[in-house]
Amino acid sequence: IEADHRNTQAALDQTQKCIQDGALVLFEAAFRHEGVLVRVDVLTRESPQAPWDLVEVKSSTSVKDEHLNDVAVQAWVMKGAKQKLRSCAVMVINNKCTYPDLSNLFSTTDVTQEAQDREREVPQIVQAFQKVLAHTAPPKRDIGPHCDDPYECPFKGHCWSGVGSPSIFDLPGMGKRAWEYYERGIVSLQDPRLKGLKGKPARALQATRSNITWMDRAAIADQMEEWKWPLHFLDFETFGPAIPRWKGTRPYEPVAFQFSCHIQQKAGGPLIHHEYLHDKAVDPRPALAFALSEVIGPKGSIVAYNKGVEAAAIE
Repeated sequence: IEADHRNTQAALDQTQKCIQDGALVLFEAAFRHEGVLVRVDVLTRESPQAPWDLVEVKSSTSVKDEHLNDVAVQAWVMKGAKQKLRSCAVMVINNKCTYPDLSNLFSTTDVTQEAQDREREVPQIVQAFQKVLAHTAPPKRDIGPHCDDPYECPFKGHCWSGVGSPSIFDLPGMGKRAWEYYERGIVSLQDPRLKGLKGKPARALQATRSNITWMDRAAIADQMEEWKWPLHFLDFETFGPAIPRWKGTRPYEPVAFQFSCHIQQKAGGPLIHHEYLHDKAVDPRPALAFALSEVIGPKGSIVAYNKGVEAAAIE
């Protein structure tokens, strides 16, 4: 169904025509029921008289709870639009698939029963949504973990405008504990009631209040004692396509295509910069590995901002 989200009526009309013409497979079919519009990723049926099999396609690598809600709404709308359903499924990316064999790129899970169980709640949810949409002012709802569950709400900037920054939510390592302070009315990092923190949050709070950058100089010195000259300051850029393109790679696996390396031969010496950017439509790893071997010799240390990322790229 080629009509996009700007042409809703055209999408609905195209869908009905394809159904009446006996189409057995539909992508992005459009249906509307009681003011709710859905675009179904995939619909298949065995014959023009047979019921539909609904497939919701997600780019994740596992079926999540919110996917089931998505399917339930689509199933409810389709049935309301007088379409018969035989089954519902969620299709995700199989991260065990390895190029060049893409025969198992997708993994499909039947969720017919789960969708039916949730369908019963859809009419009440729709009524609640429509009631909110009819209001002339935003609903009165305090901020909370729901602002980011399961995804960040597009209205978060509006609802959080009074929180200020930096706040209890900006401290690293707080997690759910930040909400415990919020419920007690403690938001600002300058609030004298903000006490009892340990570890990283405590250090960040102290640095913020004192405006003095915190450094573990002893740990840094100990680490640098292990470094050997010359030093190679290395950084990679990677990309991880959902559909793997290079031999032995899997969906979303990071593949290095660029590096930047500054080399310092001795303490206080100049930094010599080397770089490589892959610009050909072939596997970047062999050429990048060769270019890297030309830059980094058998002696010295590699220094990276994020050791795990750089080590994985090299491996």
